[in-house]
Amino acid sequence: MITFALKLLLAHLLGDFLLQPASWTAHKEVHKIRSKYLYLHVLVHFVCMVILFIPQWKYMAVILIITASHFII
Repeated sequence: MITFALKLLLAHLLGDFLLQPASWTAHKEVHKIRSKYLYLHVLVHFVCMVILFIPQWKYMAVILIITASHFII
């Protein structure tokens, strides 16, 4: 369970801070749902989680729920 939580935290930190330029954040704040960077940002989070959970496909439902909630938020 700790490993699961750490992988989710790592994916979140990578997706939000390391792999998201400030220009994406600014564009998303101005254009909201019409921002292409919103969709790229969600894709980056999805890819990070898939890479971290590759041998454990049983978590795919969790990955999809987290990806969708990240888009909504």
